[in-house]
Amino acid sequence: MDNHGEKKLGAVINDNASFTDKQGVFRFTARTGTLLPLKSINGKTNIALPAYDDKGYAVIRYAPQFEQMVRQTPISPTAENMAHIIQYMQGKDYGWGSLYGFNDCSAEVRNLILPFGIFLPRNSLPQSLSGKPIDLSHYSTDQRFAYLIKYGQPFKTLVYIKGHIMLYVGNADWQGRTVPIIYHNVWGLRPAAPPSRSIIGQSVFMPLLAQYSDAPELESLASKPLFIITYLDQAEG
Repeated sequence: MDNHGEKKLGAVINDNASFTDKQGVFRFTARTGTLLPLKSINGKTNIALPAYDDKGYAVIRYAPQFEQMVRQTPISPTAENMAHIIQYMQGKDYGWGSLYGFNDCSAEVRNLILPFGIFLPRNSLPQSLSGKPIDLSHYSTDQRFAYLIKYGQPFKTLVYIKGHIMLYVGNADWQGRTVPIIYHNVWGLRPAAPPSRSIIGQSVFMPLLAQYSDAPELESLASKPLFIITYLDQAEG
């Protein structure tokens, strides 16, 4: 608590940020979305770090707050703030079930959204039910594109297919036509004839297309049987 008894939390916004306490001892690295308590000491905000002493007992150590590493939650949900956080996350390896500390699709979305004060469940299906879901499964692929382009809210709209979650970030011109752009951490794209797969294995921005011209054998993420978009800033009702 600070001097007024008010509890504050800070969220890591720089992926793999390193924390060293005021005594110069390195404590740990943390991923984007990690929450740490904040405390005011002599009028300055400090980050409370879990640590242990020379006898192995749990203690709290403190480090100065650096805005490029930790910001008090909730952060204002602007496109600029979202882009600032994503720049440290994109291109990172995919980890099945967050294997070796790398994100899978749902961990990527959860960690990215958490600094803005939105607490999502761990897995992709519950995440798709966390706001206002719109089931477009009965729409054609082209109708899904049209709906997302017209009604999608950049950085506030999730796109769910069975077993995978993505974040809609806006529209772009792609070879003379408007297409929706998504951000996600994905293992790969599946061809129509299993069991092979085209490996991506990292967090990327990519267009949602009905067909990929350089690999037409790959299935479109937008043509899966289940296709749900979810508005994160709207409660289901």
